Amino acid sequence: MNMSNFDSLKAAESLQDAGFEVQQAQAVVGTLTQVLNENLATQDDVRELSEKMATQDDLRELSSRLDVLESKVAALDSRFEAIDAWFKIIDARFEAIDHKFEAIDHKFAAVNTRLDAIDLKFEAINTSFKAIYTRLDMLDSKIDNLANDLTQKLTIRLGGILIAAIVLLEILNRIFPVVPAP
Repeated sequence: MNMSNFDSLKAAESLQDAGFEVQQAQAVVGTLTQVLNENLATQDDVRELSEKMATQDDLRELSSRLDVLESKVAALDSRFEAIDAWFKIIDARFEAIDHKFEAIDHKFAAVNTRLDAIDLKFEAINTSFKAIYTRLDMLDSKIDNLANDLTQKLTIRLGGILIAAIVLLEILNRIFPVVPAP
């Protein structure tokens, strides 16, 4: 409603004709004028608003753009679904690799157990060799002692035999003197 079409004097007179006193009619018309000025849009306001409002063509274009965006989002969704499928395949491959590594770990554990058993056997062999070396050292020492004893006894006997031979030669030389050759 245009305020230029509202005749406040005519409204006040109509109210007075209806039984309102002058002051009451003026107060009602003043309040009504104030309310209309604050709350009603003028034609300029409507024109300005309509210029700002979207037209049917604008709405169609916006709807078309929304459709394009929806199709792009749908395409992205399908791409994400494809990526999710690939991740599932990759996860399955990693699980298979993990199982293979677990099997390899079990094999390594078995090999380590066998190597530990071999190490124990080698330690037993080393202990046996140490005992053998100890016995050999003892036998070597005994042999050295026996050889020294034998050498000493042989030296004494050979010395005794040598002395006996010298004495015997002396006796033979006295019994059968050697004549010098002419």
